[in-house]
Amino acid sequence: MKAALLLALFGAPSIFAQSVQIFSEFQRVDPFGNTLGVDRSPSPREIISPAVARNSFASFHLAVSVPRGQTYFLFVQANPPGILGIHLYKEQFLHYQDEWIPDTLAETALPSFGVIPDAQANIPGQTTRDYLLDLWVPPDAEIGRRVRVEVLLKYGTWVVVPMEVRITPALVPAPGSFLSAPLPGIFEPADAAAMRALAAHLSGLHEWNRDPILSVRGVLRRNAQQDMALAAAHPTPELWLRAAGQIVNSWTMFPIGAEWYLRVRDLLISRSRP
Repeated sequence: MKAALLLALFGAPSIFAQSVQIFSEFQRVDPFGNTLGVDRSPSPREIISPAVARNSFASFHLAVSVPRGQTYFLFVQANPPGILGIHLYKEQFLHYQDEWIPDTLAETALPSFGVIPDAQANIPGQTTRDYLLDLWVPPDAEIGRRVRVEVLLKYGTWVVVPMEVRITPALVPAPGSFLSAPLPGIFEPADAAAMRALAAHLSGLHEWNRDPILSVRGVLRRNAQQDMALAAAHPTPELWLRAAGQIVNSWTMFPIGAEWYLRVRDLLISRSRP
């Protein structure tokens, strides 16, 4: 109903020059539309049909670029509706050593209205505003269900960027006795929390933080920890752990940027069963 009302108010959608992009959680974008150097991958993963585990979150960065001074609104809808939980956060930039890093999160209602440049951020030359799209996949979601998620941007015309979320048999268990882990430093690559969570799991430790998610780094840590909870529940974890170790070794020989961890997650989800 909400989407239909928006279309009635602003007209039918049409594809125009793309000004909203979807990135994996490991590709943070600066206020000028560039991936942070510490996160950059030679061939960034195109987000088309991500596989997701049940009872878990899946997170993506949205980078919005529109002409200077142009007001816009951003909306996210899913079809079929009511299966996924949808939360949208504005990513607020922190200045560190001459670089603007998106980190602090502020949840925003849908649709979210904005303008570039962001007067509150006060970043000279800003061309891009960043959002974090956080999707919740409930534990009872239908296995094999495909949900079309559309990111819609309106600034005089419509821009529609879709992806198809695939719900897999993998089910993240509720955490047991888990240890808290500190956040990586603001200057560290996006894969820092994932690397630490994987290393802790390989050492026999299980980390889980129950504090509220207030930053991009917190989201990255939470998502890596839910991956390791899934790993701990696997009946034969040594199989995928051995393969994960091979992935890490190949990454050290042929760096692919922070998105190397997505291969570990893909492997873990594909090997997991209810």
